[in-house]
Amino acid sequence: MDYLIPSHEEWKKLYGAAALFRNLRPWEWMEDRHLFGVQNPVTGEISYCCVLGAAGEVFALAVYIGSEGLNGYMKITTGKVKEGPEMLETQNCLMASFEDRAALDTPDLKVMKELGKKFRGSHAWPQFRSYRPGYYPWILDKDEAAFLTLALEQAIDVVVRFRDDQTFLRPRGDALLVRVHKKEGSTLVWKNEWQTPEPPAPRSILIEPLDTERVEAVARKNLPRLGTWEIDYRYEQKPVRDKDGGRPYLPVMLLAVHRESRFIIQAHLGRKNLNDLRDKVIQGMEQSGTIPEAIAVVKDELAAVLEPLAQQLGIALITNERFKAVPQIRRYMSQFFGRRR
Repeated sequence: MDYLIPSHEEWKKLYGAAALFRNLRPWEWMEDRHLFGVQNPVTGEISYCCVLGAAGEVFALAVYIGSEGLNGYMKITTGKVKEGPEMLETQNCLMASFEDRAALDTPDLKVMKELGKKFRGSHAWPQFRSYRPGYYPWILDKDEAAFLTLALEQAIDVVVRFRDDQTFLRPRGDALLVRVHKKEGSTLVWKNEWQTPEPPAPRSILIEPLDTERVEAVARKNLPRLGTWEIDYRYEQKPVRDKDGGRPYLPVMLLAVHRESRFIIQAHLGRKNLNDLRDKVIQGMEQSGTIPEAIAVVKDELAAVLEPLAQQLGIALITNERFKAVPQIRRYMSQFFGRRR
């Protein structure tokens, strides 16, 4: 899908809505636990908004997209996901934040210059970003800008009502307040409804058929079986961009480490593709000349994609043990590359 840049008029509306929202300073009476929904007029999907800034660090309106976004928000706020690479795999949201001028990037300043916009003071300069799982935070496309504008407009209505009535957003059982619309002529008319969020759709894992001939070739070599391999991946925070352009993505680092010796069987950096990662594990067997007695993983999706391989080679697949070797290797790699920089 082509990336469509917002027009001059669309940027103007977005910055105008952001300025009105920021001037209200709703973080002075709201916390990020005060959730409310806004329906997307184009897709009908409900996204969930919260105001950030009560802690005096990040000042923003965060708009979590659909049930998946809400699920990510819940994981972050309950501590199931911590800040760092794991959060980058979880967040699905649009953000209108208010920064110091020094924190802005060149594209932000370019748009403001074209619009003739200037702001004064700390945490006064709007910045708009799109967060998608596995991707680097990026500038908005046309559709995202339109919906974030609308979300800011509806948020202004909600935060003013909440300021005057602290019970306004109190959940009714599992139901949250949602701003929904109906069309009257060419005008959208908005009203409040209480709706229970839909559960997120189960994440399906497309597991490609195992290359049985390749695995049989490994088995015929009667390679020695040595100990346990810990296998894991995580997102790296330095983004990568394909040669043909497009949105920068966050590569994953696959590690396969022999637990007992701390020997690195395989280390691979690339775009996340579970089937490719399985191929790298097979490559690790071919290159090391060994097969593990057991494979330990902590991610369910890695267990799912490695299970056919483990079954064919008679390898035990362990899913309920804490890693011992992978965290240590990651620390060594971080220290080593840190010194090189």
